[in-house]
Amino acid sequence: MEFTDNWQTYKLGDILTFYSTNSFSREKLNYEFGNVKNIHYGDIHTKYPTIVSLQNNKDVPFINEDIDLSKFNEDQYLQDGDLIIVDASEDYDDIGKAIEVMNVNDEKFLAGLHTILARDEKNITVNGFKADLFSTNTLKTKIKVIANGISVLGISKKNISKLEVKIPSKREQQEIVSFINTIDRKIELLEEKHQYYQDFKKYLMQQIFTQNLR
Repeated sequence: MEFTDNWQTYKLGDILTFYSTNSFSREKLNYEFGNVKNIHYGDIHTKYPTIVSLQNNKDVPFINEDIDLSKFNEDQYLQDGDLIIVDASEDYDDIGKAIEVMNVNDEKFLAGLHTILARDEKNITVNGFKADLFSTNTLKTKIKVIANGISVLGISKKNISKLEVKIPSKREQQEIVSFINTIDRKIELLEEKHQYYQDFKKYLMQQIFTQNLR
């Protein structure tokens, strides 16, 4: 891929609008029923990819129905392209880890404990680009610098908003997103093939030893 040199420098606060999130613990979530689902920071650390499709996503828990959600306004519910940033971690490598959500559709989702909800209301980025941006070593390093704490590291919306990033044109952003998505899909296919052969190997070993030990 070839890119132009006229990438513009922005502060993240010039691109993103930040919204409040909730502080619900795991005890207030379940995987069986509810009207609103919740993105927990622990799941961002451990199981979500950088871009998460929320359509019929069974990995996202519900908020228990007895929890009062009346204080949350419509702006706080997730929209396609929203970025959810982890603002607390015991590890420098995970502080500031972020996911971008897609395919919200008619379901309701909130961002949860130890997260920052960020939205590009100025339409500077294309969907998917923000997740790639927050995965770069350049931005990760800047986030590590602003993290503070001893046993648990933390970052704030105020400090994140001051960080500078370079953004290409929307056309180039889309090319980057498409290229990264293609690479990710190839990795997934290789992992699936690897798992297939691992399972096949176990099956053969079981057959061989079962027959010879009779």
